[in-house]
Amino acid sequence: MASGAHKVDISWERRPAGVVARVVYDYTRKLNALNPPALLDLTEALQSLSREDDLRVVVLSGAGGRAFVGGADINHMLTMKSSEDGRTFLTQIHKLC
Repeated sequence: MASGAHKVDISWERRPAGVVARVVYDYTRKLNALNPPALLDLTEALQSLSREDDLRVVVLSGAGGRAFVGGADINHMLTMKSSEDGRTFLTQIHKLC
């Protein structure tokens, strides 16, 4: 699930009441900013977790300790050429939520 610039790690902990999953988003060199590949990886990770019957809690965190998510990746935003590009990006963010 990594594109080279970011990675999404999932760890599991089995407890008596069910499974706890921890999802860590790591793009620390950009304060965990979000771009389309990261949004896709995070969405896929959460969708895969939604199919786990024993799962009771998902803890989502950002790596590095400086920021959970620093917002949108400005470098990606600079590549947007149309309002449709912006709409597509915002739709990806909405799907993650």
